[in-house]
Amino acid sequence: TVLAEFVLSGMQFWSVRRDLDLKRYLKNGLIFYLFGLIMHLIIIALKTQLPYNIMSLILLIVLGGIVYVIFCCCYILMSRNLHFKLLKEKIIRKVVHKNTL
Repeated sequence: TVLAEFVLSGMQFWSVRRDLDLKRYLKNGLIFYLFGLIMHLIIIALKTQLPYNIMSLILLIVLGGIVYVIFCCCYILMSRNLHFKLLKEKIIRKVVHKNTL
Protein backbone atom coordinates (compact mmCIF):
# COMPACT_ATOMS: atom_id res chain seq x y z
CA THR A 1 0.00 0.00 0.00
CA VAL A 2 2.78 2.43 0.88
CA LEU A 3 4.64 1.56 -2.33
CA ALA A 4 1.46 2.16 -4.34
CA GLU A 5 1.09 5.60 -2.75
CA PHE A 6 4.68 6.49 -3.62
CA VAL A 7 4.18 5.35 -7.22
CA LEU A 8 0.94 7.32 -7.50
CA SER A 9 2.57 10.42 -5.98
CA GLY A 10 5.49 10.08 -8.38
CA MET A 11 3.15 9.88 -11.36
CA GLN A 12 1.24 12.93 -10.17
CA PHE A 13 4.47 14.89 -9.62
CA TRP A 14 5.63 13.93 -13.10
CA SER A 15 2.38 15.10 -14.70
CA VAL A 16 2.50 18.55 -13.03
CA ARG A 17 6.27 19.09 -13.09
CA ARG A 18 6.04 22.05 -15.48
CA ASP A 19 3.17 23.76 -13.66
CA LEU A 20 4.32 23.34 -10.06
CA ASP A 21 7.59 24.15 -8.33
CA LEU A 22 8.15 20.72 -6.79
CA LYS A 23 11.17 21.74 -4.71
CA ARG A 24 9.21 24.47 -2.97
CA TYR A 25 6.20 22.18 -2.60
CA LEU A 26 8.26 19.44 -0.94
CA LYS A 27 10.16 21.95 1.21
CA ASN A 28 6.92 23.46 2.52
CA GLY A 29 5.55 20.00 3.31
CA LEU A 30 8.66 18.82 5.14
CA ILE A 31 7.47 20.20 8.48
CA PHE A 32 4.34 18.02 8.28
CA TYR A 33 6.51 14.93 7.76
CA LEU A 34 8.34 15.93 10.94
CA PHE A 35 5.02 16.21 12.78
CA GLY A 36 4.10 12.74 11.53
CA LEU A 37 7.41 11.35 12.74
CA ILE A 38 6.91 12.88 16.19
CA MET A 39 3.39 11.46 16.31
CA HIS A 40 4.74 8.03 15.32
CA LEU A 41 7.39 8.09 18.04
CA ILE A 42 4.82 9.07 20.67
CA ILE A 43 2.52 6.26 19.55
CA ILE A 44 5.36 3.73 19.70
CA ALA A 45 6.21 4.86 23.24
CA LEU A 46 2.58 4.65 24.34
CA LYS A 47 2.07 1.26 22.67
CA THR A 48 4.62 -0.36 24.95
CA GLN A 49 2.64 0.77 28.01
CA LEU A 50 -0.80 -0.42 26.87
CA PRO A 51 -2.29 -3.92 26.74
CA TYR A 52 -2.76 -5.59 23.36
CA ASN A 53 -6.50 -5.20 22.64
CA ILE A 54 -8.95 -3.32 20.42
CA MET A 55 -9.54 -0.52 22.92
CA SER A 56 -5.82 0.23 23.06
CA LEU A 57 -5.74 0.36 19.27
CA ILE A 58 -8.63 2.83 19.18
CA LEU A 59 -6.97 4.92 21.89
CA LEU A 60 -3.68 5.01 19.97
CA ILE A 61 -5.45 6.07 16.76
CA VAL A 62 -7.31 8.88 18.53
CA LEU A 63 -4.23 10.06 20.43
CA GLY A 64 -2.14 9.98 17.26
CA GLY A 65 -4.70 12.14 15.48
CA ILE A 66 -4.86 14.57 18.39
CA VAL A 67 -1.06 14.90 18.55
CA TYR A 68 -0.81 15.52 14.80
CA VAL A 69 -3.65 18.06 14.76
CA ILE A 70 -2.18 19.94 17.73
CA PHE A 71 1.22 20.21 16.03
CA CYS A 72 -0.38 21.32 12.76
CA CYS A 73 -2.62 23.90 14.45
CA CYS A 74 0.29 25.35 16.41
CA TYR A 75 2.34 25.59 13.22
CA ILE A 76 -0.49 27.23 11.32
CA LEU A 77 -1.12 29.75 14.10
CA MET A 78 2.58 30.61 14.41
CA SER A 79 3.31 30.57 10.68
CA ARG A 80 3.49 33.71 8.61
CA ASN A 81 2.46 31.77 5.50
CA LEU A 82 0.07 33.67 3.23
CA HIS A 83 -1.97 30.56 2.41
CA PHE A 84 -2.66 29.90 6.09
CA LYS A 85 -3.66 33.54 6.61
CA LEU A 86 -6.13 33.32 3.73
CA LEU A 87 -7.54 30.06 5.07
CA LYS A 88 -7.90 31.56 8.56
CA GLU A 89 -9.72 34.62 7.19
CA LYS A 90 -12.06 32.41 5.17
CA ILE A 91 -12.90 30.28 8.23
CA ILE A 92 -13.51 33.39 10.35
CA ARG A 93 -15.80 34.85 7.66
CA LYS A 94 -17.83 31.62 7.57
CA VAL A 95 -18.12 31.49 11.36
CA VAL A 96 -19.16 35.15 11.57
CA HIS A 97 -21.62 34.67 8.70
CA LYS A 98 -23.25 31.66 10.43
CA ASN A 99 -23.49 33.56 13.71
CA THR A 100 -25.28 36.50 12.06
CA LEU A 101 -28.02 34.30 10.56
